[in-house]
Amino acid sequence: AAVPRTLNAGVFSTCGARGPDKMEDRHVVVRALNDIEGAHLVGVFDGHRGAECAEFAHRNIAAALTSCWHRHADPKEALREAFVAVDAAFVAAFATAQIAARGAAGDEAG
Repeated sequence: AAVPRTLNAGVFSTCGARGPDKMEDRHVVVRALNDIEGAHLVGVFDGHRGAECAEFAHRNIAAALTSCWHRHADPKEALREAFVAVDAAFVAAFATAQIAARGAAGDEAG
């Protein structure tokens, strides 16, 4: 009989020398990604110069991967598409936030 495959993952994080308020990394561990047999997602997003992008990827990568999974025979291609989609969504959200911030700054100055 075949031995069932399982995923066991642990997570540990600690702040570096810059101090306890500088933890910018995020992680994701998803067993049985949206009930896709054999698909698990484990990732670390390194938040250089701020946690915003890492946090965005943490919140959105599983849904992006799930949405494109069945369009690809190769899981690597599905993962690539998911990362490209999350990156584009982050860039768009960042641009929208910057436009809103400029508008708010203009309102305060006026």
